[in-house]
Amino acid sequence: AANRMDIEWLDNGHFLIGTTQGENREQFMAFAEMDYLGKIYNYYTPENGYSFEFQILSNGNIMMAGGDRPIYFTEQYIHELNPKDGSKVSDLNLSKIIKEVDPTFPEKYLGPAAIRNGFYYNEKNGELLVSFRDIGAIFSFDYKKAKLNWVFTDPNGECFKNEVWKEYFIIPETGRYPY
Repeated sequence: AANRMDIEWLDNGHFLIGTTQGENREQFMAFAEMDYLGKIYNYYTPENGYSFEFQILSNGNIMMAGGDRPIYFTEQYIHELNPKDGSKVSDLNLSKIIKEVDPTFPEKYLGPAAIRNGFYYNEKNGELLVSFRDIGAIFSFDYKKAKLNWVFTDPNGECFKNEVWKEYFIIPETGRYPY
C-alpha cells in the first residue's frame, strides 16, 4: 500500500493517512491512523471506500470522500464515519443531487472521472463545498437537506449547457472561473 493524498492530524498526536492498493485513482480504499514512527493504531476500510480527502469533525467523527463502492465507483459520495467502530454514520450522494438538478448531466463526470479534488464541511451552517477538477467547478451543497445551493463554474462549460443550471451559477465580477 502507498500513501495517497490527504493527511489529517489528530489531537492524540497521531495522524490519518490515505492508502491505496495501486497507482490508479479508482483504487483508493482505506486510510490508517499512525504515529510519527510508523506504528499503525487503526486501519479503516470503509464500506464505500475512501478517495482523496477527509476531515475530522468536532464530534470526533471522520468525514470523507468516497463512492457508491470502494473500487471503480460510479457515483460520488461524502460519508461520515465513526472512528470507534468504523461504521458509516451518514452520507450524501453528490451524483444523485446533480442528476436531480440536471438529468442530462454527463454520466462520465459522476464517477471517478470527475476527479473530486477536495471538500470542506462547515459544521456551523451545514454547507459542504466540493471541488471537481475535470469539470472545473466548485459545488455548494446543504449536507443535511441533501440539496444543491450553488455552483461556481464557467457557465459555458460542457457539463453546464442545460438551462436548469442558470439559477445555481455564481457569476463573478472578474469573469474568472475555476479551471
